[in-house]
Amino acid sequence: MSEVFSAYVNIRDTFPEQVCITWIRGAATRDVVRGFGCDYSRLTELTWNEVCEEAYGLDEHAGTIILLASHGDSTVVVEPVGFRGSGSTLLRELSAAGEALSIHWTVNHDVGISYAARGKLVTAFDPLDVEELDSSAASLNLTLASEQWREDWMAAALTAGEEISGIRLDQAWFDEPHLGFVATTDSTAPRRPALFLDDDARGLIARDPRIAAVASAPTRDRLPEIALIAAEMAVRTTGLRGELIDEALELIPEERGVRAGRVRGKVGSLANRLLVQAREALEEEGATSLVPGHDTESGRLLLQHNAARTLVSALNSNPEDAAYHALNWAGKTHLSHENDDFERAHALSLINYYIQHGENAL
Repeated sequence: MSEVFSAYVNIRDTFPEQVCITWIRGAATRDVVRGFGCDYSRLTELTWNEVCEEAYGLDEHAGTIILLASHGDSTVVVEPVGFRGSGSTLLRELSAAGEALSIHWTVNHDVGISYAARGKLVTAFDPLDVEELDSSAASLNLTLASEQWREDWMAAALTAGEEISGIRLDQAWFDEPHLGFVATTDSTAPRRPALFLDDDARGLIARDPRIAAVASAPTRDRLPEIALIAAEMAVRTTGLRGELIDEALELIPEERGVRAGRVRGKVGSLANRLLVQAREALEEEGATSLVPGHDTESGRLLLQHNAARTLVSALNSNPEDAAYHALNWAGKTHLSHENDDFERAHALSLINYYIQHGENAL
């Protein structure tokens, strides 16, 4: 066990129930502060307790509150509330000349680790997901063994941060004063990050002008188009046809009134019938459980049920719900790689997340 890792084992009580910590190497402190939406000239000496007192006393829309320290060409930023450091766009920007690692956890045990190097997001993972842990942790390219991540993910993450920055976050660090920024209601709001898409999504956009148009202006008014494309993919994949299907597809991009509600109800009834038929086919086949797939009648009917549910979702009067749930149901219809539908769904999911959350999913 390394000396650094040992220093962080059983140190959990030192940290709050909720926090975001970001280590950056290779970026000037002034640029780091600006990246977090703070005014460098307004930094002042503060202790961790003072920052926390200010943080929990401010209005939730007031802005950023951080505590930071520098060592050589590295900086660590600690946020008692808020998770700006975990944003993929910010990590890519701050890692342009080096690397950046961010870890956050909440009182609800939501945990995330993100790592970027030379302006590219390398990995983002949940250390509590043991199935993905080994490969994700290995991509950090640090000295930690996978066994150490499984033994104590928090100690491993803090060790990784120290390896990058040379800064140890122990009780002594939290007891000492550092540079801090406390936002006020007149603080400048942070700029919205640019849409970030991975290599697969960018490749799809290069081949698909329609998705490229959505990505070029990812705003709320694009949500009906996202829902429509999801519905078209689901229908195309499952071979679901008929006048009702055509009418539903026609209404998705524009109509949200009485007619759409009526058609939505009819498609919902169709979805229910398809599910009943799938179960009846299952009994005839002598199988024990419904498995979606084109190789059995029960599976084919279940996929068509999922396609019908995609249409029902896409006709939801709330555009946010329509896009989100339509993409979710379309993903259950065995979208094909051969015609790019699988890649379309992936790209649209990233764009939809950005539109609805104001930040990138990656």
